[in-house]
Amino acid sequence: MEEGYRIHSIDSLRAIAMLLGVLLHALTLYLEPIDGSGLRLWAGALLTWITIWRMPLFMILSGFLVVGALQKRTTASFLSNRLFRIGSPLILLWIFIPKVNENASPMLSAPDVFVWLANGAVSSINLGHLWFLLYLLLFCGITLLLRNSFSKKMLARINVKIDKPIWLLFWIPALTLLSIFSKTGALFLEVPLEISNLFSDLKWASFGYLFIFFIIGMQLHQNQNILRRTQRIPFILLTLIPFSLMPLIILTLGAEKPEAFIFTDSVELIAIHLFASVSTLLLCLGIIGLTQKLLYMHNRLISFFTKLSYPIYFFHHTFIYSVGGALVLAGWNSLLAVIVNCSIAIAFSILLYYVFIKFTPLDWIFNGYRRSWFKIKKESFNRYLNEL
Repeated sequence: MEEGYRIHSIDSLRAIAMLLGVLLHALTLYLEPIDGSGLRLWAGALLTWITIWRMPLFMILSGFLVVGALQKRTTASFLSNRLFRIGSPLILLWIFIPKVNENASPMLSAPDVFVWLANGAVSSINLGHLWFLLYLLLFCGITLLLRNSFSKKMLARINVKIDKPIWLLFWIPALTLLSIFSKTGALFLEVPLEISNLFSDLKWASFGYLFIFFIIGMQLHQNQNILRRTQRIPFILLTLIPFSLMPLIILTLGAEKPEAFIFTDSVELIAIHLFASVSTLLLCLGIIGLTQKLLYMHNRLISFFTKLSYPIYFFHHTFIYSVGGALVLAGWNSLLAVIVNCSIAIAFSILLYYVFIKFTPLDWIFNGYRRSWFKIKKESFNRYLNEL
């Protein structure tokens, strides 16, 4: 597999996973619609199917790309890059992005900074739709700490070579155990949308669950022959077709319980979470294989959305819930409303990017200094900024 091809397909897939977040947030408006109408089954089924693999897949791809970054950067360069690229959007969120509460009326409220100023204290920190950045920042920190704590000889011993995707099933017992403590009905991960105390509100089981997928991504980078195997048509078909049905089966079983998604029988509980964990991992690998099979050529449209996926995801939240809420109350057909809602959210997010980000230093956060339009002419600054 050629290096440029690998990076193109992996980077593009991570952008697709991020952009699917726009669709997911539009679908949530039809789980318990604010107009009092019932659940839209198609929206619930689609949301469930995407949810079970999207964030694990994103963490696999992030772990994969982090290994490449560690190989090219010094410790100081990697640390400053991760803090800037991952930590800065959270600061921008607290300053500029309205807080969203789907169950409140109105749904949108003032950004955190204004609440802090009004109260004269920082009572809690809103992570909102960027909660995963905190996890990713901590994952990178742990990886850096471990790399610097062991000698190269020790790391070489730890780095076990594997040549078949089936060896990744080694992680299933740990994933199953963490899934039991982190997922509702083996499907929906509990995540830290708001933090008052880092240690009590971090959702440690969810943290561990996603960290394993991050480690799997690192393993894939070190064992890229596995990626070649995932591109085989039989592997893609055997992972995507049968295991795509598993989330829907679990959803049906959970919905039929006296208390929705509460599995009281211990054997049933373990079996459900086991099947969900296997399905999640194999779906991720199948989707990675399919993407490599399809994205083998440079495409301007894909490259455009790959570059803009980060700012689109950053800005979309406000539009999705303000526009989407209005469409629900107006009685629009749910499918048409989701399509229109996503289109408007993406369009306005792109507009905000070009007006406020593209031609300013803020683009260094979203696309890195080297790929940004705005650059400093002084060479002394460039030496440092190129690390961002």
